[in-house]
Amino acid sequence: MNLAPLEELPHIHWQTRSELWCHLRDRLRERLEAGNRRREAVCTPEALEAWSAEVRRFFLGSLGGLPEAPAGPPPARCAGEIARPGYTIERLLLEPRPGVVMPAHFYRPHGRTGGGPAILVLCGHALKAKVAYQTLCQGFAARGFAVLVVDPVGQGERSCGTEGTPAGGTAEHDYRGLQCLPHGHHLMRYMLHDALRAVDYLCARPEVDAGAIGLTGSSGGAMQTALMMLADPRVAAAAPCSFLTEREAIFLSGISQDAEQIWPGFTAEGYDHIDLLAAFAPKPLLVLAAKYDYFPIEGTRRTVARARRFWEMHGVAGQPSLFESARVHGYGQEMIEAAAAFFARHLGLELSAPGEREEPVAEEELWCTPGGSAFLETPPSRTLFEENRDAFARKGAPEAALAFLCEAVARHREPLEPNLRITKNGELEGCAWQAGFWRGQRDLHLSGILLRPTGVKRPPLTLALWEGGTTALTRHTARVEGVLASGRALLVVNLTGVGPLAPAPFNEADLYARDGTFSCVNNELFFLGDSLAALRVYDVLQTVRTLPEWGGLEEAEPIELLLHGRPGIYGALAAALEPRLAIATWDERPPAWAELVRDPRYDGCDAKSYLLPGLLAHADWGDLLASR
Repeated sequence: MNLAPLEELPHIHWQTRSELWCHLRDRLRERLEAGNRRREAVCTPEALEAWSAEVRRFFLGSLGGLPEAPAGPPPARCAGEIARPGYTIERLLLEPRPGVVMPAHFYRPHGRTGGGPAILVLCGHALKAKVAYQTLCQGFAARGFAVLVVDPVGQGERSCGTEGTPAGGTAEHDYRGLQCLPHGHHLMRYMLHDALRAVDYLCARPEVDAGAIGLTGSSGGAMQTALMMLADPRVAAAAPCSFLTEREAIFLSGISQDAEQIWPGFTAEGYDHIDLLAAFAPKPLLVLAAKYDYFPIEGTRRTVARARRFWEMHGVAGQPSLFESARVHGYGQEMIEAAAAFFARHLGLELSAPGEREEPVAEEELWCTPGGSAFLETPPSRTLFEENRDAFARKGAPEAALAFLCEAVARHREPLEPNLRITKNGELEGCAWQAGFWRGQRDLHLSGILLRPTGVKRPPLTLALWEGGTTALTRHTARVEGVLASGRALLVVNLTGVGPLAPAPFNEADLYARDGTFSCVNNELFFLGDSLAALRVYDVLQTVRTLPEWGGLEEAEPIELLLHGRPGIYGALAAALEPRLAIATWDERPPAWAELVRDPRYDGCDAKSYLLPGLLAHADWGDLLASR
């Protein structure tokens, strides 16, 4: 059977290449506008405190809470010191959680006899982390500040990629961060906890005034700084650099963000970057921005301007302040000067005049661990993979999982008639075929090709779900022929974004790359408290609703599912909700989600598209099938 002619059928009359982006944009704008209306009603310091407490509770809950650790400062070991003009660099090994090693540098000012101002520097996504940010730390230390800088998860001496897996920075963050999602946890719970424990450490140092701690960082470090402004009341002043803008501006720019920057449900609640600023009022805040940044400067300016009314409620004018630099993304020298002057003014330090520009210290001299890896320590540090794997515990039951699934699939959907339209039909080697499309949502279409065996009146139906939908028919010729030979009709479905419904590329990366189009789609849906998996399960249910409109099918019989590969997960979850669906065959069945959490070397290609975050806390998709 030659199915190639059917793979290229233009069987839908709609702008499907753009409608998924329009769908996401419209949902994002609707939620942000709702959030703006609620935020505009915040007009007193008391109302602001209540609003920020609400944001804080939601945000920490969306991460799955914070990990547990013993009270008090984290245990610390000194691995050596480096003498520098005006200060000494202590090479430290902190233990934010039992068994976890966090390499750090403490820049100790010479001549300080009591507690004074300190700055916690939170690193951006530079692979070498604290080593790469030593110029920033030197800039503060040379002016008289105590400075602490720590390696984030997956960076510097905490980069822990193993053979065949991504190592370091955003690649490792995404790879390990995805493993947190199935059971409702989030990479940021660990990164935020690290920063909180770093402040615990600073508060215990005799050289530090616990009431005069400032925070700063660039890019991913600015993101951590902004979240600490929300989460930790001990921070006295902050200067995030090259991150803060607006959620809509980020969406429209097409930039991809990595795992710790995708906050589940944040947009769905109407929250935006302005809420991270508002939670810090009336404390001193300097927003540092690069005019040529890929984080849109227009959004930065609007957010800072809109946030000033929260300081004005407290009688504070001119806050937050905005310093713009004519440069690309990053923390430039002029920004260091501005931040140092800001912190000195607000933390009570008489600023030392900077000397000559210091030469950087060699990377090997700054290592806190043998060979520059916390995982070569004796005993070795626990990895993020191990922490997340050990935190996974299924707490519920299939009944609770079914309720969770039903709510997740239906929550953001608008029930409507599918309105099937048959666009083409014909005959092909012993079968008749029809091509058509229908509505999955008001602004999203689905499509498919129905093949019927000739000579069979009212055949029962088999529904096929595989990668590529109708554009992959020839790869499944034997399966198609087998279904037709059994006297059944076969409907090959293109779910949202599949096959001919694939969206136009949103950036220059491959559609299925780690930072490509489908990654961006999934990220926006996660922000909206949704997922592509939940949306596509609804697509399957909506497809079942089209069956009377096709006509000539036996609807009393079970609708069999012909599944192949990971898209079979959508069919399996739909079958848990729709009694008429029954799995007939499922070739190349993917691992259960629990195995993804436990597998240090899972297949990460487009894996986000097949996850329904949080469901695994109750049951795996296989458990739901077994419970029917």
